[in-house]
Amino acid sequence: KESKIYKSKYPSDVHRVTLSISTASPKNVTFSVMLYIEKDYTVKMNDTNKVMVSPSAPQYYYFNFPSGVDTAIISVKSPDEFCMTMSIQNITCPVYDLDRNVNFEGSYQTVDKKTGMSIRRDQYPRGLHIVFVVKPTDIACQNSYMSLTPLVPAANCHGPCRNKTVEFTITKKITKNEYLAATFGAFGMFMGAYLLVVLVSCIICVRIRKVPME
Repeated sequence: KESKIYKSKYPSDVHRVTLSISTASPKNVTFSVMLYIEKDYTVKMNDTNKVMVSPSAPQYYYFNFPSGVDTAIISVKSPDEFCMTMSIQNITCPVYDLDRNVNFEGSYQTVDKKTGMSIRRDQYPRGLHIVFVVKPTDIACQNSYMSLTPLVPAANCHGPCRNKTVEFTITKKITKNEYLAATFGAFGMFMGAYLLVVLVSCIICVRIRKVPME
């Protein structure tokens, strides 16, 4: 177990990183470690983010609600059909970004090509992590009835051939008050048009009755 001090280019910004390495090999194992700053760690509203995810390389991002936004929706799409888990987690340590533990925290759902998930500020007041983990197989994304149909054996692939390109965007979701205003506004316009038609019909009917009969 090694403890290293990581110093950034800012003198006052010092972080301690603890790295634990273990092996069952009876012989010494040579390895290398690289530590770098993730520049795209923070995502913003209305920005389209594109990332490559694989079973051995999950990805996660930080999002904090801007002022004036209480609810938002995360829209996800991918050209690849590989099964993936998208998880929304609190800003806590550790981040669960493995297939065996990604379901332990927050909300999650499986994704193949397209999905969406709503998030609220009251659930994540300090922000949240958006985690993407590609599963080693596609069983979790298949419907239960599909198991009754004979399937063609898939290729034995658990590595780079399961790379999945993911695009996601966070947009503002209408609030309850905005939804009610839009609903009742449309209803009011419909009723106004209906009353206008009835009023015009009544006026025409009255004028026809007042015409003297020859």
